[in-house]
Amino acid sequence: MSTANLRRFIVLGFIAAGIVACSGGSGHISSSSSGDDYSGAPSGDPLPEDLPNSQAFIGLAPDHRHFQFRDGTPFVPVGHNDWTDLRLFLDTDRLEPYLSFMKQNGENVLRLVLDSYGLNADSRYQNRVETRVGEFNPDLVAALDNLTRAAERHGVYLLIAVWCVYENVNWPRHPYNVRYDAEKGLVENPDDLLEDPRAIEAAKNRMRFFIERWGSSPSIFAWELWNEFNVMGTTEQRNRWLQEIGSFARKLETDLYGQHHLRTASANNAGWGSGEEGIFNSPELDFTSYHTYDTFGLVGIRPYSGIPQASPLDPILYLRFIRESARVAGDKSAARPILGTEDVGIVTDPGSVFPPFDQPFRSYTGEQLVDFFIGTEWAGWMGGGAGPSLRWPCTPAYGEGDAQGYRALSLEMYDAQKALRRIAATLDWRTFAPEPADEAVGTRDSDRFLCMALRDGGTVLGWVLNTDPAFSRQEVRTQVAFRSLAARPYRIEWFDMRTGDALQVDFAQGPELTLSTPPFRTFVAFKAQSG
Repeated sequence: MSTANLRRFIVLGFIAAGIVACSGGSGHISSSSSGDDYSGAPSGDPLPEDLPNSQAFIGLAPDHRHFQFRDGTPFVPVGHNDWTDLRLFLDTDRLEPYLSFMKQNGENVLRLVLDSYGLNADSRYQNRVETRVGEFNPDLVAALDNLTRAAERHGVYLLIAVWCVYENVNWPRHPYNVRYDAEKGLVENPDDLLEDPRAIEAAKNRMRFFIERWGSSPSIFAWELWNEFNVMGTTEQRNRWLQEIGSFARKLETDLYGQHHLRTASANNAGWGSGEEGIFNSPELDFTSYHTYDTFGLVGIRPYSGIPQASPLDPILYLRFIRESARVAGDKSAARPILGTEDVGIVTDPGSVFPPFDQPFRSYTGEQLVDFFIGTEWAGWMGGGAGPSLRWPCTPAYGEGDAQGYRALSLEMYDAQKALRRIAATLDWRTFAPEPADEAVGTRDSDRFLCMALRDGGTVLGWVLNTDPAFSRQEVRTQVAFRSLAARPYRIEWFDMRTGDALQVDFAQGPELTLSTPPFRTFVAFKAQSG
């Protein structure tokens, strides 16, 4: 395996420092204090529509850290990745209820990584973009036709990765590989795709095909020009390719439609590269996509025995790693949004998944998987993401064989997505432009509880995590100190992160205040707002 490909499985991540013990005090009035109830379905007001009847593409908010529609309606992406098999998208009887169920449960984004067919053993339904250079796969074309039409009907937005090449995964059977297709292939080595003039023209032709066929659709959230681009070539080669293809896509869409979709490219770990890394600050990319894989790195450096039968992944360290990866990506991305578009998949059947993703969750219970999923989403969001992290489905589908196609997440995970959207909807994202601010909150029991937070002016949004690595859902409570607030009155609302329900409301006076949380299991969210 080449050095570039080894990057897929090696992490030079950053683990956040422990939360500093806190102090301070203030009187408070609790309007209610009830324990979590996880037996029922999510309740409360319905979510607002993301997009009023409009053909405007999603763009950047004025703060350049979030997304919005042209009319100023905020767009907070919440969703997941889908697997590489095309059968779901070719079967409209399954596709329609699948997207409808996503939308009803708070999701608005579906990410697809095309050309990753080496990960899928069934050649008939691989998501190969071109069967030969310039000859587009009719199955994939039909699948994307179905998907874009259904996405428009249901208010779901697509993040589509147009390129994905791994030397030892899909390159041996890639149509651009002259050793695979001696007649129409273009280059011998995948890195040559970045500089060979014929390969550059072929890449433009691919983008032209996507833009002319699907580029008019408002259901496209963004084009991801290349998935995990950092495994390819050098920084200089990547920068030149992004400049060439990114500017081509922007100009063509603007000429055709008077506007262009957002463009991004992803890195498989935010800790790699320097500030000059094109993935993080190329002028032809509109936002940064980063992934958080640390299966054998700092987080999984030795077998972890906190859960019966032993798992090599320490879940609490992994959540800290995700949060810190988001902060690193934000520091490297000059004034533009960041979004975690893959985190380690939740594996329920290790025998059906290729290594190393067959290891981390082999011993988790269903409840532990749900809580870990919630934690990964919130950790990316609290690190400064424009939305929560998008889970990669390194697992057989939930509900495999279900005619309705609810296969990407468990029902409890869908509930948690809706809960996150309900909590997010309590903020005005037209004026809320927060920065990561973990130092603004903390607990005296810093060895037992971890706080993560965002802050903007008089508003602090965050969560408290019980660091028991077994995710036992044992009922606990603690005190949270809010530091360096304005000397004003504050309303502090506490939320159940599995349902979005408000658990408790406190009123206290800044600048320093300490409040008791309601009883909670694993974690609880909070919003402190002055006024």
